Amino acid sequence: MCNLNGVLQSLAYVANIYLLMAIAICRYIAIVLSKKHLITKKLVYIVIIFIWFYSIIVSLMPVFGWNRYCYQPSQFSCIVDWFHQSSFPIFIMVTEFILPMIILIFCYAGILINLKRNSNRMRAASALGETNNTAMHQIAQREMKVTTGMFILFLAFVICFGPYSICMFLLASIFQIRIQRNLIFFCGFMVNFNSLCNPIIYAIWQRRFRIAYCRILFCCCPKLMQYTSSSSFHPGTSQRSVTSHHSS
Repeated sequence: MCNLNGVLQSLAYVANIYLLMAIAICRYIAIVLSKKHLITKKLVYIVIIFIWFYSIIVSLMPVFGWNRYCYQPSQFSCIVDWFHQSSFPIFIMVTEFILPMIILIFCYAGILINLKRNSNRMRAASALGETNNTAMHQIAQREMKVTTGMFILFLAFVICFGPYSICMFLLASIFQIRIQRNLIFFCGFMVNFNSLCNPIIYAIWQRRFRIAYCRILFCCCPKLMQYTSSSSFHPGTSQRSVTSHHSS
């Protein structure tokens, strides 16, 4: 049972990080490289399958002998024993924190620079009175909104995973420094809190996610459907907005 608990936590941890990284790379390809046509539905499915496959392999490594899962009273759960076989914590530190951080920073820095450059171009076009400036401005605003939301998710990832990665991967595993119980609990809490705050950020950031959440609630509690009849939320309109977003 301890192994199962550890595998599920590791699976969610690795998948969460690599999904954020994949989204950042896709945004970079679409905005900076201007090759949005390369991000096909087939490619997205392949990337998602690969991420979950890789996450399953990594989460099962301690079960098959590379390190081990053990119960940590300070975190009230079974996690990797960071004081056992330091090679595995080093592997996790590099592949699940340092590498994703480098890629995320590179992608979002490139995106922000590109959006700033496009903003300057639109100001110049507006000064020249070009007729298509309004359409360009709307596209840029949409891209900025999406990128800002994903950047907020990236900041949430850094804030929530940073303390745990530094304390457990670096200080505890590599330098063999004993971490205080309260600090270990706080770091573990922040990692789990990231899974809670991500759906909230999605809901605040995009209306289509709020619509999806409402539909899930409607399936679980049909009585909530009565609310839609007395509000401005119309399923038909929502469906069109979601469809148009996917088609774009």
